[in-house]
Amino acid sequence: MSGYGVVTGINGNIQFDTNRKAIGAWEHGSTSTWNNIPTSPLEPPTPLGYIHSFDYNCDMIGIAIRPNTSTLIGTSIGSKSYYYFTSLWGSDVRVTLGDRGNIFTSSPTTVEYAIYSLDAESRTIPSWGLITYNENQEIVFNSGLRHLKITEIIEVNRTPLVTVDDFYWPGPGTVTFSHSTPNPFYILPNSFMKMTYATWGDGEMWVAYAFMTIGIQKISATSARLQRLILALSGHQVPIHAGFEKRLDVFFEVPNPLRIAVCVL
Repeated sequence: MSGYGVVTGINGNIQFDTNRKAIGAWEHGSTSTWNNIPTSPLEPPTPLGYIHSFDYNCDMIGIAIRPNTSTLIGTSIGSKSYYYFTSLWGSDVRVTLGDRGNIFTSSPTTVEYAIYSLDAESRTIPSWGLITYNENQEIVFNSGLRHLKITEIIEVNRTPLVTVDDFYWPGPGTVTFSHSTPNPFYILPNSFMKMTYATWGDGEMWVAYAFMTIGIQKISATSARLQRLILALSGHQVPIHAGFEKRLDVFFEVPNPLRIAVCVL
């Protein structure tokens, strides 16, 4: 065991612990560059998702984001797959969405972010400052890096987010929460959902699917809302008939319990 122990700061935050590696910021910055997420050309114009991806050669632990009051922002570590149809009776197109790290948004905006990785410690060696090693010569503190500082962990009610509330179009599934830290960054867990919507084509109603993730939007300095953020639409699947809604292929990849990390740089 290490002979150094734990050094803590305000709110009991661990500054460094010689039994554990610190999680440093691989990159801190902001982006206003977005790509449209491909969706079915059969559908009418619908507010859908945009993506900004990071393909850095590191093991990403989390992406912290600072949302604004006008836009839903989501994140994912790793890619997901979905599909869309290019014609009413044609074959589907399978899409791998994203890279090692991704930020999603409901409309183009500027998002401040921090990408955290254990690999950041050994990548950045400052020309001055303090580096602390444990007995295995692993860096456990590096003053040349910003480190992950979680001030609060908020457990929220996930039920509205994982409830099929409207067969014809997914509702927002809104959940609000508050915290003590003003104007923080948030780390969201990975999430991915598929829910139905109804669309008209070829003289009849069809079942189709919306692919979603959880997005967060700022309400005030100490509160935020979670909502389902639609990323893409599948387009027409099968015609709707009586009782069909009972056999729908709907799924929710949402952690239970659902916890949001409130953090600062």
